[in-house]
Amino acid sequence: MTERLVCGGTGDPAARDRPLALVTLDHSRVEVALRRLGGAGVHPDLVIRWGDVRGYREILSAQPPLILLDASGPSRTSSLVEYVRALDTLGAPVVFAESPADPEAMFRAGAVGVVDSSADSASIAGAIRQAARRNPVPGRRVPRRGELFVVSWLLQRDSAFCCHLLRRLLGRVNSSFSLPAVRSLLFTAEPALNRTRRTLEETRLLGGSTFAVVRIGASHLS
Repeated sequence: MTERLVCGGTGDPAARDRPLALVTLDHSRVEVALRRLGGAGVHPDLVIRWGDVRGYREILSAQPPLILLDASGPSRTSSLVEYVRALDTLGAPVVFAESPADPEAMFRAGAVGVVDSSADSASIAGAIRQAARRNPVPGRRVPRRGELFVVSWLLQRDSAFCCHLLRRLLGRVNSSFSLPAVRSLLFTAEPALNRTRRTLEETRLLGGSTFAVVRIGASHLS
């Protein structure tokens, strides 16, 4: 008998009582994913087809410690990144795919783990435990280093800046950070700015936007 894997053991003890979620992109392959996960001692309580709004509500209500994204079968990295980014709004996504081509892209999109579904059971279990340690708070993502950096960076801005500045700063040498990813980081930074009585003002332009950090109740034009 396979021992059941407890993903929340390194964080809040309440995680032990929370269900694990699996969201599938190709629901016809769900049995394959469940069999591979089961062999590793991972038994999702919520199994949801992508696009199932009722299932999404269950995830928001249950606040699972991790949301496994079953990307079995062929899938381009670019499109998979978009799914990860969307799932990131519900909780802490873990990509479960055969030989994922670009794990770094998945992490940058919001994944807290990338698991090779074709690996042996011990490797799958170990990778999921590692993902759980990266996100010990059930139902909430631990802020990524990029988010923490952006908050600190914004608090030092005394003039307006173009979104392309952050895109270049956070990107790789030959590849800028995507505009949606920058907007996501700025959005998640807003509550931290509000605690210092600051907010972001955006001015949309053709091909991009400029932002300014202003004190609440003031205007950067004054």
